[in-house]
Amino acid sequence: MKEFREAFGRRIKLLRKNRRITQEKLAEIIGLNPRQLTRIETGENFPSSDTLVKLSMALDLDVKYMFDFDWDPEIAMLATGTDAKPLLRLVQNNEVVTIKSYTPVIAEEVKESKHFPVTQSEESMKKIAKKINKPLTVEYFINKKRANIKTYYPNGKIENLLTEVDIQENEEYKALCAELKKFAKSPAKLEFIKIALQVFDNKEAAEKLKLMLKGMDLNK
Repeated sequence: MKEFREAFGRRIKLLRKNRRITQEKLAEIIGLNPRQLTRIETGENFPSSDTLVKLSMALDLDVKYMFDFDWDPEIAMLATGTDAKPLLRLVQNNEVVTIKSYTPVIAEEVKESKHFPVTQSEESMKKIAKKINKPLTVEYFINKKRANIKTYYPNGKIENLLTEVDIQENEEYKALCAELKKFAKSPAKLEFIKIALQVFDNKEAAEKLKLMLKGMDLNK
């Protein structure tokens, strides 16, 4: 859990600095002691739901945006629980699924059968969740790549925490960020990108972009 708190704290600190707000000023706006905010930004503490809402209002952004940082879903799951939290990692190879790792709380349920057909994976997970009478979080891998993460509930309900679409979108986002970083040393290119993005909501920006295209040397 410490790693997650630290990642969140770094995100808040970055957002605060990007808005040119001092730590003292932000603490005053959301009604916290500056030391309390320091503990949040260093990952020592995690904010309450009420403080999260206040932070989103003070930073003028959606709450979920504060959690938009690089974070491995597997680490996130493991960091938020203990050995008493039922977790499984399944790896699919052709038509066979193999249990690669699990937490001790479900050791008895998986020690006898660690391999089963792909077609039986969903039912097998449902049975384990029902038997232990606890939500079971399962991470699926196909061809060494994370395919999805699901939680199976004792009542038969299945919740998708991470889908193939989410993974694809995340990869595309990372690729886009990598491309944008290449332009970081060129003020001209950054200005071009900024204006280009404004075109979607601003007709005047479209005209400005046309002028830039005519007279701007993007190789600078």
